[in-house]
Amino acid sequence: MARKRIKKDYCTNCQYEFQADENYCPECGQENNNPIKSTKQFSQDLVDDLLQIDNRFFRSIIPFLFRPGKLTNEYINGRRKRFAPPIRIYLIWSFIYFFIFSIEFKRTTGLDDINKSNKTLIQENKESFDDNIKILPDSSERFLQISDSLIKYMPNADSTEIRKLANRIAAREDSETDTLEDNQNIDKINVNIGNESFSFGKMTRLAARDGITEDEVMDSLNMNKNNFNRLLVHQTIRLANATPRELTNEALEKIPIILFFILPVFSLLLKLVYMTQKRFLVEHFIFTLHIHSFYFFVFTILLILNRLAEAVMPLFIAISVIIILVYGYASFLNVYKDGIVKTFIKKTFVETAYLFILVILMTFAILVSLLLY
Repeated sequence: MARKRIKKDYCTNCQYEFQADENYCPECGQENNNPIKSTKQFSQDLVDDLLQIDNRFFRSIIPFLFRPGKLTNEYINGRRKRFAPPIRIYLIWSFIYFFIFSIEFKRTTGLDDINKSNKTLIQENKESFDDNIKILPDSSERFLQISDSLIKYMPNADSTEIRKLANRIAAREDSETDTLEDNQNIDKINVNIGNESFSFGKMTRLAARDGITEDEVMDSLNMNKNNFNRLLVHQTIRLANATPRELTNEALEKIPIILFFILPVFSLLLKLVYMTQKRFLVEHFIFTLHIHSFYFFVFTILLILNRLAEAVMPLFIAISVIIILVYGYASFLNVYKDGIVKTFIKKTFVETAYLFILVILMTFAILVSLLLY
C-alpha cells in the first residue's frame, strides 16, 4: 500500500516555499511530508510498517534456515530491500529465546516460589531447621558431657530421646562456635580505599540487618560519608537483602544486553583470521548477527522441545549440536569461500577463542551488573 503524503506549502525546517512537484526541499533536503498526522493516518502508517516488516521477515525465513550465508551475501552485495535487516532478525530471535528461557529457568529451578530471604525462611521454619541440623558422633566428648547431665535431670526419659537431644545441643554449640570463628576470620579481611580501611565482613553482616540505614553502617565502621562510600554501602545493603529470585532476574535481564555488546568480539576475530580478504569490519558484523540469530533459533526450539518432550532431550541436544556445527561450517564456507580445510581450521579457532573470551567477559559483566544492582 503506497503511503499517502501529507504535503505543506513550505519547508518546516528552512521555510522554503515548495513548487507543486517538489517532494524534498532543495535547500535543506528535508522531505515535504508533515510528520503530524491524524489518528486515522497514523494507524494506517503503522499497519503499513508492520506488514512491510512481516513480509520481509517471512521472506527471509527460508534462506535463513536452509541456505547458510545467503542473507549475509545478499546484504553485503547491496540486495537489501527483499529481506529483513540482520539487526532486526537478531533482535527478534534473541528476544524470543531469552523470553522463553527466563520462563523455563524459573519454572525448572522453582525461583517463582521464592519470595522471601533465606533468613526469613529459616525463622518461619525453625522447628524443621532444628530437626534437620547435623548430628555429631555419639563418641564426641561434648556429647557425652551433655548426655550425663540430661540423664541426671531426666532419669525417666527414654535413652533414644536423650541421645537425640544431646546431639542437637552439641551440634548447635558447634555450629555457633564455627560461625563465630568464621566471622572473626572474615573480619580480618580489610578493604583499603584511599586512606580508609574497614572490615568487609563486618560491613556485609551489618548490611544484612533489617531496617539498617547507610549512615548507621558507615558510623559503625567509622567510614567517611563521601559519595563513593555511600554508594558502596547502599549497594551492599541491597545485595545483602535481595532474594535469590531478585538476583537471578537481574542477571537474566542483563544477559541479552551484555551479549549484544560482546558480539563485536566475534567480528574482530573474523577480521583477524580473514585479514587477507580486505573486508570491512561491518561485513564481519553482519555475518556475526546472522549466525548468532540462527543459534538463538535452535536454542529456542530446544527450550520448546524440553517442555513438550523432556524425556528425549539428550537426543534433541545431540541433533541440535550437529545442526549448529553443519550450519556454521556451511555459513563460513559460503560467505568467505576460503577452501574446505582452511575454513574448518579458521572456524574452529574463531569459535574456540570466542567461547573462551565470552565466558570471561560475560562473568565479569554479570558481576558488575549485580554490584550496580
